[in-house]
Amino acid sequence: MKKLMKKSFALFLALMLISGSLVCLAAAEAEKDFSDFTGKNYVLLGDSIASGWSDVEDIESRFTRVEGSYGAYVADALNANYSPMACIGFRTVEMRYILEEDYEADRFLYYSIDKNLMDTVYAPAMINAITEADLITLNIGGNDWGS
Repeated sequence: MKKLMKKSFALFLALMLISGSLVCLAAAEAEKDFSDFTGKNYVLLGDSIASGWSDVEDIESRFTRVEGSYGAYVADALNANYSPMACIGFRTVEMRYILEEDYEADRFLYYSIDKNLMDTVYAPAMINAITEADLITLNIGGNDWGS
């Protein structure tokens, strides 16, 4: 029984690897013309991964453009106006608190940034950027595991 479980698990992992490769190949062959996107607004929402934070070198990535990050690559490829609205430590609860008026947050709200600064400066800027956005990418949830 134990040997059958190991073989089944190995087969499952192999199928996952193959299916992931097929998606990458399909994306590589699909070329899109984004020339009509020039000058439009691109917003990136998320946590430290989205913001371009690095544990190798000290980079200030809170709500700023980080060269070499995913958001910067997308913005450059699209020739779009870029609003990086990502912050180290952001969790799903922070995004919901900002975007849903009646959402009750937990007691650890904005543990990585000053709450007053977030409420008065960054949250209104984030809402404005989302309102004006033509394209939004979201990468959040990595910091939810420990909370």
